[in-house]
Amino acid sequence: MYADPTSIPRSSPRDTADPRVGRVVGGFRIERRIGAGMTATVYAALRVTDGAHAAVKILAPELAVHPGHVRRFEREAALLARARHDRIVPLLAHGRDGDDVYIATRLVENGNLRDELALRGRLPASRVARIAVDVARAIGALASARIVHRDIKPANLLVDRDGSVRLADLGSALELDDAASVACANGEVPGSRRYMAPEQAARETVDVRADLWALGATLHALLVGAPPGVGGPDLRALRRRARGEHAGLATLIERLLAREREDRPSSARAVVDALGSVIRSCSVSAEARTAA
Repeated sequence: MYADPTSIPRSSPRDTADPRVGRVVGGFRIERRIGAGMTATVYAALRVTDGAHAAVKILAPELAVHPGHVRRFEREAALLARARHDRIVPLLAHGRDGDDVYIATRLVENGNLRDELALRGRLPASRVARIAVDVARAIGALASARIVHRDIKPANLLVDRDGSVRLADLGSALELDDAASVACANGEVPGSRRYMAPEQAARETVDVRADLWALGATLHALLVGAPPGVGGPDLRALRRRARGEHAGLATLIERLLAREREDRPSSARAVVDALGSVIRSCSVSAEARTAA
């Protein structure tokens, strides 16, 4: 819903034309602008107290004067604070500094999976399986906090230096106790259509299984090169890309993408367990090949 505050290309230039560059906002010295959307602008920054690298997202000035937009922005920060987990981008600070309403998170400089997918076309099955574990753990942490992300997709999965990923951007998230938030005030359904579970697109109530469907769509994109089409997953391509010891990955993706939520795994924990079996099979096969 809001501009992604956490992932930047290393080559982003310093935007000296932006009047915020060089200023301190909420204890963070703005270094350069790294992205902008309709509702917010995102900056790379340094925390004044210790030099920690941060991403500072600042609500658009014309929205910062409207209490409703400010509440939604603050709600995103509150959800980040509530859902702390090592696979979710951590919140550093949030608040108002003069006219600026901001959220500061840890800066992740290795890009996101959308960028990597655009560069490479598709990813190896072994890497996709490990990414899936990271994302499923993040989804499980949100579910434990009674939060549904509603916008799981490659662009919201940020790559750490060790290749692991963190989930970002809770701007579309839903608190499961807040039934009135299924759609936005303007009637639109939050999220990205190509990664949106059928029940979410139909404006029905959602739970963790909507995020698991989006995880399946994301894994489909990483493995095949595109999310599933209107007709459903490309089973032939999935099975071709995840053969042998990776066959269990294709089977899991098919289950995640079941149209009826009752036919999907019931929890993120179940997904992590299934992926553990896939990864162990890969490790055994690799050791057998080495021994041979």
